[in-house]
Amino acid sequence: MNRAVYWNPSLMDLRGIDMVFMPMLEHVHYYLIVFELKHIAILVIDNFSDAYPLVHLGDHENYFEKDSAYKVKEIFVNFLEHVKHPKTDELNATKIKKVKIPWATTANALDCAIFVTRHIEKYMWAKGEFNSGLSTNGPKKNKQLKILRKKYAAHILLSELTK
Repeated sequence: MNRAVYWNPSLMDLRGIDMVFMPMLEHVHYYLIVFELKHIAILVIDNFSDAYPLVHLGDHENYFEKDSAYKVKEIFVNFLEHVKHPKTDELNATKIKKVKIPWATTANALDCAIFVTRHIEKYMWAKGEFNSGLSTNGPKKNKQLKILRKKYAAHILLSELTK
């Protein structure tokens, strides 16, 4: 029995959707782009500190000169235009902002996928604040990440889709 669900973008116009999460992989680093469709915003959530930026947010008229987040924005806006989404123009006019997170890291390049998964799991944009529940204390945060790694692996292995 085939249990996979295939999403056909032409069947969905996203009118009932408030947020779209796009996990990104760029240069062996994962980060997250969140498109807020209810309260228009485009946010990048990256576990790396601004002191060591791996994700750049440069826009350019030439598509091939844009940084990845702006390329994804352009593609997503084109999709919204195609399905005649009412917020297309607002989203198109919106600048991408990087969310400053207190639990950002400067040296942990191994757990970026765990950070992205946690950010998707805990994301709730309320009054300009976002709290993943991760500690700002390095050793405590590392312990939390170790637990999350086990939790997410268990969910994947025990999922109905893996049987």
